[in-house]
Amino acid sequence: MNKPLISIACISYNHDRYIEQAINSWLNQIVDCDFEIVIGDDKSTDNTLQIIQLFKDKYPEKIKVLDNSSNLGVMRNFARTLNSCSGSYIAICEGDDYWPDNQKLQLQLDVLRANPNIALCFTNAEILYEDTKNTKLVFTNKIEQQFSFKEYLNNYSPIPTASMFFKNVISKHSFDHFYDFLSGDYVLRFILGDHGDFYYLNKVTAVYRKHEQGVSKAYANSKHIENGFKLNSILDKEYNHKYSFFLRRHNYPQYEKLVYAYIREKSYFRAMRNFPNALFATKYKLRSISEIIVLIKSCIKLSITRS
Repeated sequence: MNKPLISIACISYNHDRYIEQAINSWLNQIVDCDFEIVIGDDKSTDNTLQIIQLFKDKYPEKIKVLDNSSNLGVMRNFARTLNSCSGSYIAICEGDDYWPDNQKLQLQLDVLRANPNIALCFTNAEILYEDTKNTKLVFTNKIEQQFSFKEYLNNYSPIPTASMFFKNVISKHSFDHFYDFLSGDYVLRFILGDHGDFYYLNKVTAVYRKHEQGVSKAYANSKHIENGFKLNSILDKEYNHKYSFFLRRHNYPQYEKLVYAYIREKSYFRAMRNFPNALFATKYKLRSISEIIVLIKSCIKLSITRS
């Protein structure tokens, strides 16, 4: 195979129930260029690697499997997988997600080819709740548009990772400062924001699974939320306070999540200590009375169910 124009980057860990569907959804892409699939399995303890190897044996020129002899952790595995991509563009899809649209890559490639100042193209996605099989869209009533990174931060919303397609600028950056955190896609947005605009396509091209073994479950614990404050502080210094307007403001909604996490973990003193911060929308602005009432009721209800 010629040097691929696109690399599909996948990190996997104990995804043997899902990885086959994921890989097939990548192989089924109809696109007018060569692409490679780079899989960084983080020493899975189930049959994930065996399934990956079957695909590797069948498509040896297309699939690259990284060494999985040691468990690196989410961020180190994420960084080394991205750094192993040789394409000019990278698409991300974790091993428990998949692409239902076989023209996903072509649609996003067309956007970046036509607009050299765009660094990232993302789309809508469907959240699949594995326990109930219920689904919902990540975005509703979103209009296709191009916007700067600062405009994105001013109207912040999480971007479906499995929908991300971007210029390969990874070699110009280091993830070394971020290895203790889980939010690789969050850090990646800041890296890409330094290289151009973002573009949203109002089309569902990815399915994101939520299940008990997923990384997203860890996001609800107090340690992860506390680490989020540290991560924002590191990013603030890394980018010479250029995005302080967002990073400091973004901390305050997390205090509500932190209070709930402490209550779930029965750390009631810590919950009480952080409760005053949860009353604020920003550093100097209290939340509305109705929001505060909802917060108090939620804390009481959660405390009762945990007692």
